[in-house]
Amino acid sequence: MTRSKPGRVVRAPRGTVRNGPLGEGWGYLRNMLLLALVSAAPLAGCTAKVWYEGFQSQQRTACDKYPQRYEVQRCLDKLNNLPYDQYKNQLDGLKAKR
Repeated sequence: MTRSKPGRVVRAPRGTVRNGPLGEGWGYLRNMLLLALVSAAPLAGCTAKVWYEGFQSQQRTACDKYPQRYEVQRCLDKLNNLPYDQYKNQLDGLKAKR
């Protein structure tokens, strides 16, 4: 979309290719970059254990933002404090019951 006069929007004719910020073909390049990043994530050591511990850490950090100490403690008490190995065992047990 381009603007010809202030407040008036002129749409590009149907069938025209809209170039991205990097010019024509940016969509293909963007998709290839995303595919490369997603494919490289497992190789970079992003295991389920790392994700699990990362989420736990993020939750603890969110609790620290409460202004009162008792609110922080209440938030920390609600968190899942299971080590990953115990969590994985419980998860596997639930999957086996199905």
